[in-house]
Amino acid sequence: MDHEIIFQHGWAFDKRCWAEWIKNAPPDLKVSPLDRGYFGQPETADFSSDESYKILISHSFGLFLLPEYLLKKADMLVSISGFREFHTTGREGKFSKRLVNLMLKRFGNGSFDVTKEFRSMCGAESDEITATEDGIIKLEQDLKRLSTSALDVELFKSIPYVMLLQGTDDRIVWPERAEDLNASIPGSKLVMVDGAGHGLPFTHYEKCLEIVKNHLLA
Repeated sequence: MDHEIIFQHGWAFDKRCWAEWIKNAPPDLKVSPLDRGYFGQPETADFSSDESYKILISHSFGLFLLPEYLLKKADMLVSISGFREFHTTGREGKFSKRLVNLMLKRFGNGSFDVTKEFRSMCGAESDEITATEDGIIKLEQDLKRLSTSALDVELFKSIPYVMLLQGTDDRIVWPERAEDLNASIPGSKLVMVDGAGHGLPFTHYEKCLEIVKNHLLA
């Protein structure tokens, strides 16, 4: 059976974050990245065959950005550093709320540096990024949504196989958030990756690929 993968990046990133995944994909595997349009034109994608095994792979807030028409078609979902609600309880929750409020305040003051700093916190390479006017609006809107919204998990319960990958050292989306998401989707599988932070799909992409491949070959 042929396989197809559609990727969805998270907040403050674009389709380029999947470059290593795409470069190392087998030549017969169809891969397509979605792009929210923070730093350029937005891009959509769709699965090309009714007969293929359809896989969605998202990072962090990208889970909220996946369009419903793709979720209805997917045979497998891989959520990396994903969450149902961004803020946890206790000390960590208070810290994350203060952090997001500070980021929103800086956006309100016209500072784009907060986006670059967040990318650096995720372990992303310090490539030059420039947001469009529409992109800056989306960045601010999505940051507010990230902070205040809860994922509609009903949209994911019909997907036959859901895998959650989470770094043990993630201090942006705490591991408890992945456990909460895992508990909310019956039959999902949570895989912890030792020593990985929030940039798991960039800093440990080979490990992520290995985990996904092992499932497909099982």
